[in-house]
Order: sequence, then structure tokens, then C-alpha cells
Amino acid sequence: SGRRVHARSWASALRLRTGLDVSRGTRKLGVNGSRGVHRPSPPMEGIDGRCAMYHDRRVSSVWRVVISLTDADSWQKAQFSHAYMLAIATRGGYTIATWNEDKDGVDATLGSSGIYVDIQLKCTRSPRKGNGCYIHDLDVKTYDKLRKPERSAPGYLAMLIVPENYEDWLTHRADHLLLAGHGYWARIQDLPPVKAITQTAIRLPHAQRLDVSALEGMFRDSLDRLLSGIKKGEAA
Repeated sequence: SGRRVHARSWASALRLRTGLDVSRGTRKLGVNGSRGVHRPSPPMEGIDGRCAMYHDRRVSSVWRVVISLTDADSWQKAQFSHAYMLAIATRGGYTIATWNEDKDGVDATLGSSGIYVDIQLKCTRSPRKGNGCYIHDLDVKTYDKLRKPERSAPGYLAMLIVPENYEDWLTHRADHLLLAGHGYWARIQDLPPVKAITQTAIRLPHAQRLDVSALEGMFRDSLDRLLSGIKKGEAA
């Protein structure tokens, strides 16, 4: 039982540290000779196939983990959307900071010369389509945080659309690295409150592509809001 408890703790730690989905339950975490032995069959190499884990007495205290990445998890989509945003921001000459907690409805903050833009990032393989736009059901709590008029940086929603097969997300050639995806944005700042309780539909027009020129427009808007606030303060 001690080994099984240790195994459960080890699996939880691995899951938290790496984001990998390891096998759960004590039966799959037994030792050789016990009812809990679980060996992958047939033998697998690399990262293909099902997830399995077992303890081998021949190599003391060694756990073997075979990982399955046949489908994209939410953390992979989140990381890819951050990589996409980082590439665009870098090309445009903007710095980018990420937050350890999504407490204020913001995944990334872009900066340039003391001007900032806050962005909530989403990533999907199967976007909901509308008339000339894509639609994302944003939770009302995040919506209210992004639209608050007292924000020092305007709030935006950005959605990245990636290929259905995660293996097509990235192509590595000898002379280049290609990220496959196309992004769109919507300005949430200063939008009115909604009656919905859980989610509200946000339209991201096809014309509002998430690219360098879009970021330039966001920063112009942020600067205008800042200067407008200064003028109002001086007038008061």
C-alpha cells in the first residue's frame, strides 16, 4: 500500500509539473507480480499510443511513462496561442508579459513606450461561424473585467484558429519554422453590460485579423484613451 500511495503522489506531481495526462488509479500503478501491473501492449516508442505507467523491480524506483499526445489538450492550445501572440508582438516591436494567474481576465499584456494593451487569448480547432465573423462564447465574468471603463489598459479578446490535427500546427524546415493558425480580435473595452449570467457571444469579424497592423491600431486606441483621460483631468 505504501508503494501505491507513493505512486499516486508521484503521478499527481508529474501531472502538475508537466501537464501530461498519466494513468490514474492504484491498480495501474502496482509493482511487478501484483495485480496492478500495467504494461503497454504492444511496445510503444516516442510519444504515440496510450498512456501507461508501471514500476519495474529490476530497476529500483524507476517509473516508466509512455505518453499519449494523440489529441491536443487545453494547455497545448493555450501555449500555442501565446507563441502566436509572441511572434506577432516581436515582429511589431512590442514587449509582451504573461500572468501567472488569469485573475483580471488577462492572459497577455503588450507594451510599448509606457502604453499597454491587455488581451484575453483563446484557441480553438472548431470555431463557431457567423455572418462574416467567428463567434466566441465568453464567460460574463471575464467580459465584465475586460470592459471596465476604469481600466488603465484597454481590454481585448483574441482568438486563434488552428488546424484540426495538432501535428499540422507547426512545420519545422531546415530554413524556417512555420506556425499554422489565423487569429482574430474584438475590442471588449467600454462595451455595455449584458443580461446573460454565464456567457455572452462575442463576434470577431473576419476583417479584424490578428496581425501587426491590428496591434498598431490597439496601441493607437490605448494612447488616445490615455490622452483623453489626461485632458479630462486637466479640465476638472
